[in-house]
Amino acid sequence: MDRDGRLGADTMVLAGGEFSAGDRVPFRHNATRLGVVNGQRGEVLAVDADTQRMTVAFDGRAVALDRDYLSGAGTRGSPPSSTATPPPLIWLRA
Repeated sequence: MDRDGRLGADTMVLAGGEFSAGDRVPFRHNATRLGVVNGQRGEVLAVDADTQRMTVAFDGRAVALDRDYLSGAGTRGSPPSSTATPPPLIWLRA
């Protein structure tokens, strides 16, 4: 998709990879406050590396992921200091 020019120019680098608009991502952590469930998949609509925020569309709605979710600190059941905890999103770029 990147070679075809279908991804956004702005990128954000997280533990799970480098993300930009158009990327498909699976959620890896539950976040009840955001309505996000482990295993759901979505498409990145926008990234803002300066504020560490990302907007992802899934199940017919858009959700704004904040820096707490993206860092893994704001996810239920995940100790924020654990190095064994997987990143909240992983890269599925085609």
